Amino acid sequence: MVNKKKVVLFIVIIILIVVALSIGYFLFGSSYGKSNLEKVVINNPMLEIIGMNTDESGNVDTETVVNEGIINFDENYIKYIILSMGASKLHSSVIYGKAKLELVLDDEVWGVEIDRGMSVSKSLIEDPDLRIVMTKREAVLALLSSDIKKYMKDSVSNKNTGIEMISGKVELFSKGYLDMYKELTGEEIEVE
Repeated sequence: MVNKKKVVLFIVIIILIVVALSIGYFLFGSSYGKSNLEKVVINNPMLEIIGMNTDESGNVDTETVVNEGIINFDENYIKYIILSMGASKLHSSVIYGKAKLELVLDDEVWGVEIDRGMSVSKSLIEDPDLRIVMTKREAVLALLSSDIKKYMKDSVSNKNTGIEMISGKVELFSKGYLDMYKELTGEEIEVE
């Protein structure tokens, strides 16, 4: 009888371990630590404007470049900024779905969805995970900086850019946001 009880207990423990591993797999997804975005090299969308406003000796009319950048602001600017901030580490979650960001730039709202690629639209996005608030001028200045990730980190620490976590920590973790958040703010978020 003792051996039968031990066998039953052993089987129950094995089943519990398999169930726990299955829950973890479905909660955090099989792609944790992997990016669903293909490695893509994109050019800074400001290059053409910079080229048109550079004289023969290489001097750039920075204020004109910034103003034209604000006027010509489009989804390519958003993609470049988001990718530079570490969005290639974001992925969908089996339980929570696609990674969704909302960018508020002056009076415009841009929605970004990440799931095997990036979709950007100039519209509200339903149930965003993270909201980034900044001016178009700040976004253009970030695009003009030599190190956009450092510029954005400084912009966040100087309160020129705001980051609001809307979804819960477990959901943000399951989609890969916490590493990006830590890189931008210097704050480590513990998943409870």
